[in-house]
Amino acid sequence: MSKDKHKDKDAQRMLDPLDTPISLIPGYIRDNQTTLVFHDKVIAAKEETFDVDEGETRVFRATGKPLKLKNIKRIADVNGATLFKITASYQGTLQRAFTGSNEVGEMLFRAEKKWSWGAKLQVTFADSKTGDPVTLIVKGYGLMRTAEVTLDGQVIALFTREFWSKDLLSNSKTYHLTVAAGVDLALMTALCIIFDECKFDDAKHG
Repeated sequence: MSKDKHKDKDAQRMLDPLDTPISLIPGYIRDNQTTLVFHDKVIAAKEETFDVDEGETRVFRATGKPLKLKNIKRIADVNGATLFKITASYQGTLQRAFTGSNEVGEMLFRAEKKWSWGAKLQVTFADSKTGDPVTLIVKGYGLMRTAEVTLDGQVIALFTREFWSKDLLSNSKTYHLTVAAGVDLALMTALCIIFDECKFDDAKHG
């Protein structure tokens, strides 16, 4: 199967909608399956920017330096308002945990990296509507070019990275994020950014 067909297959895969929607930030749930595209912009002074688009429309922007201690990545809406500030902490020599907080520092979610063949994250948060605890699993596959987000075994989102010669030459990255109906697009965007950080860790230490 060609790379184009493999990418298209992942982007067109149909995900079952959630019977009960989950969200951290109300207003970012769609009634239909949605695909977002992440465009990695030119890195200046080691700062990275992802523009996140739905079709021709900008939805989010993620900016910041690699998540070492004291560094912060911000995910903002189209108007520049911060939705999440993502920080990292170390639980051991190589294991890291990531925290997503709001502008005033209140923790909204936590993603803990687990030992696995490839990046694996356990994500916990309280649903914004019900207050019930939610646990998600993010697992990378296929030389870390793809990942699935699952809730109780159901796939609710897919990350797929393009890996073309132009990406290698320009040191840029492009991700496609497919999200099931009833799932918070802002949270899935944050998890895709964290997954990208975990891939960097695995490449550096592996």
